[in-house]
Order: sequence, then C-alpha cells, then structure tokens
Amino acid sequence: MRYPDIEITKASGKKDTYNREKLRSSLLRSGGKDEIVEKVITEVESHLTDGMSTRKIYRKAFQVLRKNSIYAASRYQLKHAIMDLGPSGYPFEHYIARVFEAKGYKTDVGRVVSGVCVQHELDVIAWQNNHVNIAECKFRNQPGSKTDVKVALYFHSRFNDVVAAWRKDNGTSWRSLGLGGEHEDNPQFEGWLVTNAKFTIDAIDYANCSGIKLLGWDYPHDASLIKAIEETQIMPITMLQGLSKHDKTLLLDEGITVCHDLQNNADVMTKLGINKSHIKRTQNELDAILS
Repeated sequence: MRYPDIEITKASGKKDTYNREKLRSSLLRSGGKDEIVEKVITEVESHLTDGMSTRKIYRKAFQVLRKNSIYAASRYQLKHAIMDLGPSGYPFEHYIARVFEAKGYKTDVGRVVSGVCVQHELDVIAWQNNHVNIAECKFRNQPGSKTDVKVALYFHSRFNDVVAAWRKDNGTSWRSLGLGGEHEDNPQFEGWLVTNAKFTIDAIDYANCSGIKLLGWDYPHDASLIKAIEETQIMPITMLQGLSKHDKTLLLDEGITVCHDLQNNADVMTKLGINKSHIKRTQNELDAILS
C-alpha cells in the first residue's frame, strides 16, 4: 500500500489521509536536524498500518526522536505537555499569563471584579499602556475536544458586563484593586478566548462577528498558541522528561509552570524532595532546551 493511500485515525475519531509533509513539518519545528527528521520519518513509516491512530504515530516519532535529540524530543511533545498542565485549568491560566508577560504585558490571574450586573472572576487580565486584554482560558486535557459557540457567547456577555462597569465608574473600582493605574480614562479593551484545543466553526464565526479574539492551539494560523509559544519561548515544565509525573505535580502546586522559572530557582526541586538523579537530568535538560 502506498503511503498516500493509508488512512489514519485522528483524536476526534475522524479518518484522514497520512501526510508525510505534515509529520516532517512538526519534526522540523521541534528543532530536529534534517538527518534526524528523515530517520524518524523512515522509522514511523515502517510501522504504518491502515487506520493507525495519530496518537500511535506520535508515540513512535517521539521514541525515535528522543533517542537522537533530547532537545527536539522535548519540543516535539509540546502539545501533550500543555495538556499535562491539568487536570484543573489553574496552571494553564498562569501559563497564559506568562505568555502575555513575555510580550510586555503586566498580568493578574483569577481577579474578581465587578460588572454592571454581577461580579466576575477573570482568568487573566493583561494590560500595557492604554491596552487591556481580558482573557477567558478554556483548558482541555482530552485529545480531540473543542471549544464551542456556547463558551464564546458566555464569555462575550461577561466581557461586555465588565467593560460596561469600567465605563460607568471610569475604572475607579479596578484601581482600588491595584489595577488600571497606568491606564488613561478611555482604555482599549479586547476580549480573548484562549484554549489549548480547537474551536468549532460556529465559535470562530461568532468571534469574528462579535470582535472577540481567539487563540487556539493552531488558530489563527499565523498567530496561534503554538506560534506564540515558539515566539516567546515560554516552555511548560511538563515538557521535561527528567521529571516524573509526581515531580511535575509538586512544582505546579508550588506555582512553577514554565522552564525559565525552574532554571532560575532550581533549589526548589531540592526543597520539594525531588530525587537527586531527577534534578541532575532536569538541569541538563533545561540547559539544552533554553540555551
């Protein structure tokens, strides 16, 4: 059977045709050298079977990549690493705040503010000069899940209520919370719906119509979450292979979500009782990833 004729099964359960160039592109994006990428592709294709799941293809590619480049393997499994920030969405909110910070914004996470009608707990507020982003973060830890139009509708109504309250009292209530001091009287607000998954077509259509900004794993194509991560180099600690799942949970509970923070505060691993051999491997891995 020729490779263009092989069907694979996506996480959503839908069938698609195996695409060698798509696999090559994802491997190159991870930072793998050309010869390593071709080696991975050859090994993966030697195990391809009709109906094979994308998850199995990923696992095989990751296994081969890891044997040849720790750096590339860590970056290749970035999407899964973001999913491992769960099970709750709290670490994901802090992670998204760090992405905004890398772009020059000041941020606040989980802040309760008053709308005209009711109070709202906002996942992330990111402000810079006269620009205020209000972000709703929808974390997904199941492959194939999507953020639908009901979420977009719900967020849009909350966003409008919060902005209306600012307009009503000229931001006085926000400044009393330690926010908005740098803003002019008429800041520019943008609502952001952020997810590590995909959006449904209806959610995209509604957002485009209502003016909400969407940030998904691969949407918009030229300004997606993966693009933002690559641009800012804000890498989650869950991508580190030297740490066990338990180690990662300890660090996330400590509020450490990104590799830069762990590199700058390596002593926290000792304080948390993480195995010395895990610490050594992790320090070497951090040097490779962040160099």
